[in-house]
Amino acid sequence: LLFHRFLAATVDNCFEVSELATVILCGPLLAKKRDLFVNNFVESLFIFNQCNLHPIYSAADRAPGIEFNEIKLSVVQRQDIYNMMLSNLTDEEKIAVTARLSKEVLGGATSYEMFGIACTPLPVLSPSKEKTNNILQHEAAIRVLSDTFAILTSSNIRVKQTNKSDEDDMDGYATFGPITAKLVAAKGVLLSKISQKHLIEIVIPILCNLKTILEKHGSPLLKDLMGYFQLIFRYNNAEVQTVLMANSNLLIELKYDLKEFK
Repeated sequence: LLFHRFLAATVDNCFEVSELATVILCGPLLAKKRDLFVNNFVESLFIFNQCNLHPIYSAADRAPGIEFNEIKLSVVQRQDIYNMMLSNLTDEEKIAVTARLSKEVLGGATSYEMFGIACTPLPVLSPSKEKTNNILQHEAAIRVLSDTFAILTSSNIRVKQTNKSDEDDMDGYATFGPITAKLVAAKGVLLSKISQKHLIEIVIPILCNLKTILEKHGSPLLKDLMGYFQLIFRYNNAEVQTVLMANSNLLIELKYDLKEFK
């Protein structure tokens, strides 16, 4: 809980408080515990949205005396926190976070019955009617999925692509010798390929499954999902078409939907 309070403090309305919290988190704490952000990233989505419909929240809430419902943040504040954490992740950690978001959040919406409510639209309520806990949790689950799509479409989570424009960056490693520079370049290429392989083999099947469910329920989150698909096709068009070639009907449907989405 102390960690998440520190995260919330980084977007405090008081500049001095937010600046101090950011310096402490990104300085001594991160230096002492390098995996601080990557290990707590996905949990933060459920805690900051106060969504208790997923096992992740239940696991985080087991510690005695912990109260998460006191942390209330706006969508802008949550996105600022996510971007701050992403900016301090290595490419390897970004791949790990993408994997967890895809499997545990997007995949969780299709496999966990309680969290699956995130795929359905909110019921229309009378303005005079007080929201029940079920409605509040329904809203929270939708916010978690919405935040997830915002993160996955953010440029901050993309693994850096190694190309000719990166040659100048490699010059900085030349002082350590040509072998070091080559290793750094090779690592960049490898991580880029790992990220692409993960996207094709794991993320796309989850998205296709989720797309079917969101369409079935007429969820407004379908727009967020199609925005992510659009990004995937933009950067991995040839690879995606190769993978979906076995399911030509799905590929044709996706291309049509993306044209309509534009």
